[in-house]
Amino acid sequence: MHQVKSGKGGAFFIDGPGGTGKTFLYGALYAKGGLVFLIREASLVIWDEASMEKRENIEAVNMLFQDVCSSSEIFGGKVIVFGGDFRQVLPVLPRRTQQEAVETSIVSSPIWPLLTIFKLTENIRARTDPEFSKFLLKLGNGELQTAESSLVAIPQQLILEPNDDQQPEQTLIDAVFLEISQANFSPGIFNARAILTPRNEDVDSVNSVLIDRFPGEKHIYHSFDSVVDDNSNVYPAEFLNSLCPASMTPHELTLKEDSPVILLKNLDPAAGLCNGTRLICKRFFPNMIECEISTGFYKRERVFLPKITLKPSKNSRFPINFQRKQFSIKLSFAMTINKAQGQTLQRVGVYLPKPCFSHGQLYVALSRARSAKDCKVLHIPSSDDISGNIVRNVVLFEVLRRAGLRES
Repeated sequence: MHQVKSGKGGAFFIDGPGGTGKTFLYGALYAKGGLVFLIREASLVIWDEASMEKRENIEAVNMLFQDVCSSSEIFGGKVIVFGGDFRQVLPVLPRRTQQEAVETSIVSSPIWPLLTIFKLTENIRARTDPEFSKFLLKLGNGELQTAESSLVAIPQQLILEPNDDQQPEQTLIDAVFLEISQANFSPGIFNARAILTPRNEDVDSVNSVLIDRFPGEKHIYHSFDSVVDDNSNVYPAEFLNSLCPASMTPHELTLKEDSPVILLKNLDPAAGLCNGTRLICKRFFPNMIECEISTGFYKRERVFLPKITLKPSKNSRFPINFQRKQFSIKLSFAMTINKAQGQTLQRVGVYLPKPCFSHGQLYVALSRARSAKDCKVLHIPSSDDISGNIVRNVVLFEVLRRAGLRES
């Protein structure tokens, strides 16, 4: 490190038996010589979707920058730009209360009062439909309701009436993906279309229907599941195969050529393979899938995805410590509303067999579209007293007040 800091050259050999920490030493040297210099040299840091981030992570980065830059100023004196929308979903906290989500958000951090706030007001995505844009803003601000979790009226033009002759989700599938039933269609249509729904179980149900209707030969991949440190084999493989926590791929993954998928883990961010990246399947191998990135800066780049070891998220509090070796992707004809955050879609279907249950979910789902005509909502009322255009909306007034979006 002395040679590095002084700018002098040098050649070294680390001699040590197995287990003495050579790999750890290399990692420490790389982190100290690479990451530290990168942070010190950076003049601007941009952190998007910070409204979804836990305050502890942001505060940890603040302390890291202060330490690396030897400065007690906020983020070590660096210029840092946070971006986000507090009308959208907050940090994901399984089995926690909505109030805990507020307290875990950046608006509850001592860093928040130190930030200079700039507000963007024009909805560029929906500028061709100003009435739709006004409705979305009122919905997100909670201006259409008096309680934090209450019913709101969706404009009738957005509502898709179910067809009595078919299953409800089939009606929405026909509205969003009509071309699948035709002989010729471009895989590019899946880049900007999706069915959004609050719960993973409904996502899997819709994706299952669509992959069956999708033309082409099926390619089925099965995972290898095992319990960590289970020497007595208490849990049979069939039981482990049936499990599918939200952050993991199912045991049986069915794909077809040109079917759309979404990445569930950060595999190689520098190459565009991040959590949430959408891809199109192209070729299939026993332990590898060739895909084409379908959105973003790396659009049309061909990549190879390997099977990796997946474990339930630590936040999920999953009762069994098991792992699954499988491709870290899911079909993305349909996806959860949370997963769609940050994406712009040309055609959106919002499927509500059950109400939205978290702050901002309904707002996020509807605001993925550019205009009202590009968005259809299929709502299954839980009571005969509720019509199809009256839906539940959850807005935490407290987080909007702290963010300066609502008066106290």
